Amino acid sequence: MKRIFAILLALTLGFFLFPRAELSPKESIISTVNKAAEAARRARPGDFMDHIAENYQDEHLSRKTLKAFVTRRLLAGGGLAVHLSPIEVTFDSDPNRAFAQFQARFPQSLERVRPGQEDVRVFKLELTLVGDEWKILSQENKQE
Repeated sequence: MKRIFAILLALTLGFFLFPRAELSPKESIISTVNKAAEAARRARPGDFMDHIAENYQDEHLSRKTLKAFVTRRLLAGGGLAVHLSPIEVTFDSDPNRAFAQFQARFPQSLERVRPGQEDVRVFKLELTLVGDEWKILSQENKQE
């Protein structure tokens, strides 16, 4: 029993005393995109929207419209099957702005229309640094 307590104590102290390695800006952006995708898979629209900037605006959707679309889509389908390719990150001359590009496969999205086929889209995201977190500011996507 003392041995178990000592191990737990050592792990707890280690967690607080040894700083975790900070993510690079590129790693942080990739993490943001992956967390948003995971929220979509788990049908958690609130968690998805946590990664969207308050001033989000793209060619077609405001943040409010995006939230309604995402909520309806995720809750109606019980989540969204999505698989991301490796994410390419580029930075603007403004250190608070970056871009991410990747391919997303949606295996179940065309099942009713074209059985056995999947929707593949190329996404281009613009991200902004809000405090110490990267948030999605806008997006565009096209079918591949």
